Amino acid sequence: MERLTTRSSGPLPVLLRGKAFGPAYFMSKHEYEDYRDALNKLAAYEDTGLEPGHVYALQTHPDHAYADYVRTLWHDIGGMEHMEAVAKAEREGRLLVLPCKVGDTVWVVGEGRIVECYIDEARLDNDNNVAYLVSFDCDYDCDGCPFFSWYEDYCGEWSCSGEYGDSCISSADFGKTVFLTREEAEAKLREDSND
Repeated sequence: MERLTTRSSGPLPVLLRGKAFGPAYFMSKHEYEDYRDALNKLAAYEDTGLEPGHVYALQTHPDHAYADYVRTLWHDIGGMEHMEAVAKAEREGRLLVLPCKVGDTVWVVGEGRIVECYIDEARLDNDNNVAYLVSFDCDYDCDGCPFFSWYEDYCGEWSCSGEYGDSCISSADFGKTVFLTREEAEAKLREDSND
């Protein structure tokens, strides 16, 4: 729809079709004030970007109107098909929003220390959490390391799960022992040391 009003920094803040109609154009001050109020309301409506069909839809079908409005906006930038697929997946419970992506850095809090890790791989585990394969610089000082746990392999040899600088973390641990910033991890470490 073509816009009828424009905003102006002049003495009349709203123009109709680029023209200013002051009090001299009207039979009475009351007529002018009514015109000015109507023009301001029209400008405010036009500022929303809504078309008359959107307003009608909002009144009659509020649940669908928002979706129609978003569909129009995304259609203009060419991403509507993608947005519809994402919205459908979310409605059906198939949308998973990950706290981080492969290549990101996370900080894992152990007992009295923080280990900086790099996300190498992500996969869905059996508990419907995301399991992240991480790598880190192992300094072989196991005191307080969050990845320090010994296990016996199939040959009967004992190894540490983080011995080679790789291990696994779960999306369920984000905000508990795994953090997206070093500052958050340090705050958790301080909190744990106060307990």
